[in-house]
This record gives sequence, structure tokens and C-alpha cells, in this order.
Amino acid sequence: MAISYRIDSSPCDHLPMCGCGWRGDPVATKLEALAQVSRHQRRAHPGDSQALAPARSRARRAARFGN
Repeated sequence: MAISYRIDSSPCDHLPMCGCGWRGDPVATKLEALAQVSRHQRRAHPGDSQALAPARSRARRAARFGN
């Protein structure tokens, strides 16, 4: 079963959250929040590569398009 994640965004900051209950630090950009999610997924859920795929895709898109 894939662990889900989400980025809670406001005009000022972005807060990464994982379905396991982990919450990252508030950061200024969505790209930084996605990087935190990716690091957490690798560290806390190493066998769950399905959960990492969307985070990687979003991070690539955010880096490319500046979102």
C-alpha cells in the first residue's frame, strides 16, 4: 500500500505532510517541500517506491516551470 503525501500551501509557505503522520518544516517554495517529502519517503518508507514516483514527478515539474 502506498503512503500518501500532501503539501499544504498558503501564500506565505508550504508544509509537507505524509500519511504516516510526519510533518516537515514550513518552507518558502513548493520545490523545497517536495524535496523534504522525497527525503522522508526514502528514509521512513524505503520499500515504497510507488509513493516516491509522484513526488519526483512533481519536483521535476516544479523545477522546470517554477511552480
